[in-house]
Amino acid sequence: MKKIKIIFKSLQIVSLAALLSCGGTWENEDAVWEKTFNAEKPKEVILLNSKIWISSHWSYEFQSFMEIKSNTKLMDAFEQQYKLENSSDFQVVEITEKPSWFTPKTEDHYIIKESNLYNDFKIFIDKETKNIFITCSQL
Repeated sequence: MKKIKIIFKSLQIVSLAALLSCGGTWENEDAVWEKTFNAEKPKEVILLNSKIWISSHWSYEFQSFMEIKSNTKLMDAFEQQYKLENSSDFQVVEITEKPSWFTPKTEDHYIIKESNLYNDFKIFIDKETKNIFITCSQL
């Protein structure tokens, strides 16, 4: 009986360690897209910059920032899927520090879109380059 208790306690410790090690930060890799959208990144999507922070908490808490090369097809898909509406709110929720490459220009350089379906899903389209800046988070 004592062996069973020791094995059970060991399993609890290993499980807890595995659970706590699920968090972290990833930058400039396809994993950012995959961890944000729970899907493989489409080949036609070119990530110029990306960062995701994931909490080591037991629930899936994260904040993601991406800069994507101009892509009309992707924007059309986002417009439909996320029911995007024009916005004038340039503020970004910062659970983790916003990267310096994310929306580096003043707000008058961007078209801003927000989703009514998801609280913290926002897109900034650079008026000049048409590059797409996406931020979203979940707590």
